Amino acid sequence: MGRDIFAMACVPCHGVAGKGDGSVGPMLAPRRAPQPRDFTSAEFKFRSTPSGQLPTTTDLFRTLTEGVRSSGGPMTVGLRGHRVMPSFRHMPVGQRLEVLEYVKSLNRGFWERDVVETVRVPPPATLTPERLTRGKQLYADAECLACHGERGRGDGPAAPTLKDNSNLPIAATDLTRPSASRTARARGRVSDARDGPRRHADAVVRRLIGARPSLGSRLLPAVVLEQRSERGECNALVRAIAQGGGS
Repeated sequence: MGRDIFAMACVPCHGVAGKGDGSVGPMLAPRRAPQPRDFTSAEFKFRSTPSGQLPTTTDLFRTLTEGVRSSGGPMTVGLRGHRVMPSFRHMPVGQRLEVLEYVKSLNRGFWERDVVETVRVPPPATLTPERLTRGKQLYADAECLACHGERGRGDGPAAPTLKDNSNLPIAATDLTRPSASRTARARGRVSDARDGPRRHADAVVRRLIGARPSLGSRLLPAVVLEQRSERGECNALVRAIAQGGGS
């Protein structure tokens, strides 16, 4: 089933072998990043694991559910805020899990790893004038302004020269746009001050591990969906995995 879903929903961008060489992909962001992911490589952008490591199953599920927000070519205009990858939230949870199992089968690294290390993001600190002052100094010392600009608009002097590992041009994030921070929170890389959804995600992880103990090393850290996790979908994910719908 996962292979059939991949053929219908993913091949146009990611290609038959999952190498990111589908016929539609280049038209989403012509001659620049981001391009469709090569699932056979070790390079994955949206993950809760350290640099150079493959993402967790939860990371993949989150990306598939949320999509990838970025300003692309004309074909992305109708994808709810310029998404170069659409959201597959409409797809039943069980089918999303099945297609992810097929995606992981394209890269042996997913099955050969024993321990999955994840990066924990601490809760946000209380905003104070002193912290703002120190943050402004750190922003300058770390030369963030070189790419993001003095006012964080992504218009720094180095921004036009930025390229990714494939030597494709990339854009510096405009930090003044609310959508930028929302996308970051959706990836689980930036903590949200509202800890209610996070506590629910923790509970879901505990239930998942209880239903399928072998999932323990694959579902940490405890961020199952985006920080604004929808309880109905979390519960559906629990049921699907408990019935053998994912690993």
